[in-house]
Amino acid sequence: MLLFVYGTLQKNFPEHQLLKNSKFISKASIQASLYDLGTEFPAAVRDGSREKTFGEIYDVSPGLISDIDEYEGFDGSEDSLYIRMEVEAILLDRKAQKVWAYIMEEEKLSIFFAFPVKGGAWKG
Repeated sequence: MLLFVYGTLQKNFPEHQLLKNSKFISKASIQASLYDLGTEFPAAVRDGSREKTFGEIYDVSPGLISDIDEYEGFDGSEDSLYIRMEVEAILLDRKAQKVWAYIMEEEKLSIFFAFPVKGGAWKG
């Protein structure tokens, strides 16, 4: 399963160890606005804008995805913090690739002190 990560699961971030046995595929971007939630993690929101969120793609084993779901607060219900959805990523070589990503619904931004991340790249 190809997974796009853009926050604390990226290389050189604290929770990257969750992906230690996953193969790095490429740096990439998705069409989504990136928000700093005023916490220690960001959120990508598909709000219809032309903004890009930058991150990394990993090939993740099906057995690991449940651990990542738990970390991301995704349980498949409407109460999940994020939803895991298939999106199109653009790789560095400009090829398009279907990947899975954790996306926050725009309405959920209101429970945080969220503000846009200029440039779309999470710096922590």
